[in-house]
Amino acid sequence: PVRFGKHGKAAAVALAVLMVATGCAGYEIHRREGLPSRFPEIVQELARDMRGPADRYRAGSCLLYPAQDYSAFGACDSNPATANAAAIVLWGDSHAAHLYAGYRDRHGERFKLMQRTAANCPPIPGIDIDKRPHCRNINEKILELIGHAKPERVVLAAAWNIYDWRRLESTVTQLRHAGIA
Repeated sequence: PVRFGKHGKAAAVALAVLMVATGCAGYEIHRREGLPSRFPEIVQELARDMRGPADRYRAGSCLLYPAQDYSAFGACDSNPATANAAAIVLWGDSHAAHLYAGYRDRHGERFKLMQRTAANCPPIPGIDIDKRPHCRNINEKILELIGHAKPERVVLAAAWNIYDWRRLESTVTQLRHAGIA
């Protein structure tokens, strides 16, 4: 009926025009990487930041690569917090490193932020990971740091779905022994 009805040719042309318009709109949305304007400005800003350079995570100094050992944290500086400010330690794999910018923006003026993150190394003491030869030692040293620094907060973050997250209880127990509530 569309092609051979009373207005068959006009309907077919109209449908073809609509199909081309839909294709053009789809291409334009793809070219702009979606319709970011549908989100609030703060969400758009976060999305832009997520696509930013890896230096937001301070890769190589505060987010260690698999070949790096704990000594590489020597190049990781804390934010310029006020003197004698309480500390927050971000501890975990790259998922913890992703939190740094938000913590810096939210708490950077009141707290000394200590980012101790290592790719593919969850905050689980005693864990050995084949592709992460220094993970066990990194976690031991971070626990020592926490024991000496006595931070107000310790934030644990990792891709828990790929690790044995039940071993996190050991981490919490050791943090409590170090005086972290």
